[in-house]
Amino acid sequence: MMGQQFFHEITIACDTETVFDYVTDPVHWHEWFSSSLPDKRELNPQLAGEQFRVQTMQRPLSLLPLALSHSVVCTVCKCDRPYLWEVTAESPLVEAITSYSLSRSEEGTILKRQFRYTPRRWLRYAEPALFRRRVRQQARESLSRLKAALEKRC
Repeated sequence: MMGQQFFHEITIACDTETVFDYVTDPVHWHEWFSSSLPDKRELNPQLAGEQFRVQTMQRPLSLLPLALSHSVVCTVCKCDRPYLWEVTAESPLVEAITSYSLSRSEEGTILKRQFRYTPRRWLRYAEPALFRRRVRQQARESLSRLKAALEKRC
């Protein structure tokens, strides 16, 4: 897969199993991942090969009220509970792979997130100006929200 990739790392003051179970359950994504919409279904796909759908909402230009909603088909590629979870995501505009690597530390759990994506269609041309900076910002905000949500639970 060609395209962009970003790495982020945070430490969460919770045990690794709790972090893994929360991060890998799409039912909770809307609580911390800003572009994910709520989903009431019982999902929790953790086995390689399992598929699920999520709805996302992107605002390419924060100053405008324009929002793009997409159904994203996700497939779990790798799962080694509680240390690794990797999922592919495909929508009409983006093909992506997100990996979460977790390890124990004295402070709790170190979560490393790698996000790789390839834009499709018209987004290929608009990606550098509209999408790339927003993806980085969204990742930082989402991981801060994830840390706060989990540490409140632990």
